[in-house]
Amino acid sequence: MALLLVRAFYIPTQEPDAVEAAIMASIRVCINKSPQPIVKNNLHEGDLITSSAVLASGNNFAKIALFAKFLKLEIVNPNTYYRIQRRYLVPAITELWDKKQKDVLTSREGKDVVVLGDSRMDSPGHSAQFCTYTLMDNFDKSILSILTIDKREAEGKSTIMEKLGFQKR
Repeated sequence: MALLLVRAFYIPTQEPDAVEAAIMASIRVCINKSPQPIVKNNLHEGDLITSSAVLASGNNFAKIALFAKFLKLEIVNPNTYYRIQRRYLVPAITELWDKKQKDVLTSREGKDVVVLGDSRMDSPGHSAQFCTYTLMDNFDKSILSILTIDKREAEGKSTIMEKLGFQKR
């Protein structure tokens, strides 16, 4: 996934092997403490790769930064990481998700589809603040929709968030 996110910042005519070679070159550059190549808008290639790898791994930045500190490895600072995440990575992920979701829904137009829906609350019992409602195609198990409901949208009642998630989709 990190490679996929990084590809958004390269010239579209480059082959995947060229992107992978650029990543490996930037890793060698970072290890040799040479200046990092600039990818876009004064964004350093190593910072982009590190930030996308942390985000794609599912880890949080603080844990990775602590790990890097133990290894005496300098990585991007927290402010830069969150700026890169906000400006580049989240929009790239959102764009990719929207495209994939549109493709999935378009491929089902005019067809009978058996849809399964389920929700997951952020905490057990009646104290949940958020509910994530997911719709899935029963035939090929692909995700058709994911929606997050805030308790405030459900008249302050966590018990009706699942119903609201189903109605919105």
